[in-house]
Amino acid sequence: MIDPRIVSDLYWNENLSQKKIAKRLGVSYGQVLTTIRKYKIPMRSKTEAQAISTKGIPRSEEVRNLISERTKEAMKKVPREKLQYWKGKTQSEETKQLWSKQRMGHPYYGGGPPKGCVFSEEHKQNMSLNHADISGHKNPNWFGGVSKLPYAFSFDEELKELVKNRDGYRCQFPDCGTDEDLVVHHADYDKMNSNPKNLITLCRSHNAKVNFNREHWTEYFKEMT
Repeated sequence: MIDPRIVSDLYWNENLSQKKIAKRLGVSYGQVLTTIRKYKIPMRSKTEAQAISTKGIPRSEEVRNLISERTKEAMKKVPREKLQYWKGKTQSEETKQLWSKQRMGHPYYGGGPPKGCVFSEEHKQNMSLNHADISGHKNPNWFGGVSKLPYAFSFDEELKELVKNRDGYRCQFPDCGTDEDLVVHHADYDKMNSNPKNLITLCRSHNAKVNFNREHWTEYFKEMT
């Protein structure tokens, strides 16, 4: 009998394929596949598997040329008005300097007012009053308060922080425990269920992996919380 923990480690941590795992352990491919299915070890998506299988393999000149030709053919079908207007055009140094000055302090190009600029209290109050007329349901982009959908309104930063603190700011995925790039996962995959018992801390990488084999992970995380 193959230890499923070893299979899971070779599959996820060493990124070996099922056939390579079988070769490493000296067993048949069918035995590895049976172990994965029996113990419901999550599987990689086709995209992930393809990325691993081609990682580090250089493309031949023939393949690069084929990709280039197909890209050119696809670009010919794009309407001309959608192509970049400035592509291939050059600007004078005077124009470049003018644009640079205009971008200084613009929120899109760095945020906030120009360096050293201080707004008066009167100016701040005027800006506040101007924005008050377009806040909430008065804003033309208002769609009935659905900005947080498909998540519940109670699923806010305060709740997420509470869950992360409960879990010691560590990913709760088996044998992970990293404290980097953490997110809060809904154990039953119902984004409207914000009960803390239904929430678990995961790193972003494992949060993506638990989207496969959901029944297994639902039961697994329910036992933890």
